[in-house]
Amino acid sequence: FSQLFCDKDRRRHLGSRPLCGHRMAHVSWLLVWLTPWVAAVSAASTTLCTLPRGPTGRPAVFTYFQKGSQTEYFGQLAGHSTRNSYIRDGLMLEVLWRDSWSRNGWDPVVLSMVDAQRHPLFSQLKAVMMPLPTRNNKYYELQCYLRWLAVAQSGGGFMVDYDVINLGFSPPPTSINCTLTTYDPEEISPAVVSGGAAAYTTATERMIAFAKDCRPHTLCGRQAHLSDQ
Repeated sequence: FSQLFCDKDRRRHLGSRPLCGHRMAHVSWLLVWLTPWVAAVSAASTTLCTLPRGPTGRPAVFTYFQKGSQTEYFGQLAGHSTRNSYIRDGLMLEVLWRDSWSRNGWDPVVLSMVDAQRHPLFSQLKAVMMPLPTRNNKYYELQCYLRWLAVAQSGGGFMVDYDVINLGFSPPPTSINCTLTTYDPEEISPAVVSGGAAAYTTATERMIAFAKDCRPHTLCGRQAHLSDQ
């Protein structure tokens, strides 16, 4: 992970190790709830899963990007010449992302909502996550949850943010730990995670269970922002 870095607005450093993640002024309650489970199962299991292959036959690395539309991202403000930075930045970074991972032996694959829709949990996840409080656009925030299903439906493996640029991180020979593993030393950001398809599905099931218990009168429901970060 020391050979990965993010764009300048999301890059932090821990000693000499770059750490990819959003600014963490407010830690998500969902994150606090999910992270201990991720750390525990990763340490407890040595079961190995085959690393999925991409269209070229090389080990696949997945990112998720949903282009969406002006209306989906901005609603009534869509007609006010609002710049859709999500799409602009995503399309710009996708080229750099693909090139950096391809140069280091991976087959970079960009997933979208179409992939998530093929998973049996899609409708349920969408229904329970949309009402959660967020400082972001709700359509954008929904994509952050749907990416877990998209990777699960694609066979698991490595999931990285599209602004994580690879400077020398080669794929494992053939297999990875089946359990969900985060490569953030502080276990805060899922900017780079790996695991089998079942691990991604299990993580999504736990998100759904959490969201169902998150009501306006609860501590969770009174938060200003919740996310998968």
